[in-house]
Amino acid sequence: MKYILMCLCISFSLFTQEKVIELPLQNSAFVTMKVMFRIGSINDPKGKEGLTYLVSQMLADGASKPYSLKQKEDLLFPMGATFTVSVDKEAVVFTGEVHKDHLKSFYSLFSASLLKNIFSEADFNRLKDQQKNVVTTDMIYTDDERLSKRVLEQELFKGHPYAHLVEGTESGVSSITRKDVLDHYTHYFTKNNLILGIAGGYTSAFKDAFVADFAKLPEGKNGLIELPKPEMPSGVETTIVAKENTFGSAIFMGFPYELTRSSNDFAAMMVMNSWFGEHRKAYSYLYQRMREDRSLNYGDYSYLEWYPNGGRVQLPLTGTPRRSNYFSIWIRPVQIAKQLAHIKGVMGQNGEFIPKTEKNKLDKKRLKSPELGQAHFVIRQALYELDKLVFEGLSEEEFALTRDFVRGYIKQYIRTQELRLGYLMDSYCYGREDFITEMDKALATLTLNDVNTAIKKYLSAKNMYVAVITDTDEAKTLETHIKKNKRSPIIYKPSVYVGLSQKLLNEDIEILRYTYKKGEVKQIDSKTLFK
Repeated sequence: MKYILMCLCISFSLFTQEKVIELPLQNSAFVTMKVMFRIGSINDPKGKEGLTYLVSQMLADGASKPYSLKQKEDLLFPMGATFTVSVDKEAVVFTGEVHKDHLKSFYSLFSASLLKNIFSEADFNRLKDQQKNVVTTDMIYTDDERLSKRVLEQELFKGHPYAHLVEGTESGVSSITRKDVLDHYTHYFTKNNLILGIAGGYTSAFKDAFVADFAKLPEGKNGLIELPKPEMPSGVETTIVAKENTFGSAIFMGFPYELTRSSNDFAAMMVMNSWFGEHRKAYSYLYQRMREDRSLNYGDYSYLEWYPNGGRVQLPLTGTPRRSNYFSIWIRPVQIAKQLAHIKGVMGQNGEFIPKTEKNKLDKKRLKSPELGQAHFVIRQALYELDKLVFEGLSEEEFALTRDFVRGYIKQYIRTQELRLGYLMDSYCYGREDFITEMDKALATLTLNDVNTAIKKYLSAKNMYVAVITDTDEAKTLETHIKKNKRSPIIYKPSVYVGLSQKLLNEDIEILRYTYKKGEVKQIDSKTLFK
């Protein structure tokens, strides 16, 4: 059945000074409410990094008048309702969703949490301790792929309000007092930073009451502070994070650029990105070249913007509108040297392959254990492939197939009522009315020339920040190889090597010879992060 986006009744209305985005769906049995404040970690005072996050957690997971925390938990469960919060650099979003039969009871609890929170000492201590644990332990030790993304952002936005973790720093969180929380709430969780959203089977009377309640918030300070322009890297600047007992090398690389969803070029770049490295798409070019052709790892993706929770979700989430943006490539872990030590290698340390005629000797030939794993080769290959994309662009066939796929695929972004509302609210933040509908229209008339022109306009392999999380045993050798720009050949298992074409092996040599401008290379200890 043909999918028709324009059948939705979408309105943007004003109630006094409040911005309200509506998605009435009268056949829906559920009501979704979103309360977005255009504030975020950019509004954390210096020395109090993590304050916005802590206030947000207390609002979502703290006691209010007249509900104790236990009463709140006891009421939510039988209603089957959800009450969540997301915090990013420039947006805090509270989302409530409930069956309309329970709307009155749920809304009483939801509004009280945001408007009548008591910010108790007990909640403050509990949530502050949890947040400090996230910064000092969870962020560093539980997920190297997530960690690589946070380290890259730290490098991308040096000296910029985006630089620190949304959750803050160890010293910043430690210094926050309950008074800081109360003051920050009063100054920033306010009417002039507010966008309200409502979707589903609600009545106009309920919508009016919802808007009127939040209209009582004070004016407050403007959360969207002026942002400096991020600094471009000079050549390929690499940060290696040495961490004990790390499984493989997790790599995230990227550079700042001017593209955001507000740009007319975004549709063209969506086609490029879907072809080149769409998140969790096995057909994409990077995935095919790195994983399928070479069995290097289990995922290689590219991104036009910040992609929250990429390790756990298939499709992009909402609630992270940003005015500063970057292009990135995520290389999910490749093997380190000690993971390759048992393999009968088929490539010498000088980068020379065993000739095809000697394949029958592989079982008898054991090269010395490699001194370095696959990370340097993979970084070089990612740069090589990006450079190739900029130089060659897409073919007519690649363009046509990918554009048609993207037109269908983006409709999955709004597969639920909550996501449809979320995308409408994000659209507003980018100066659009309905991002998905507008992208569909733009894609319908897009040409190959539009895509290849946009590629050359926005992408380059010349200047890149690279963040690598790797084992302490690997870090020093990797640093030396990159600093000296040494050839770092890929190491194949014999079972993989015997099936490779000579064309691919020749291409590996070409990748090894690929040169790039080397920028600063530094190694840091994971224990020093986020202090």
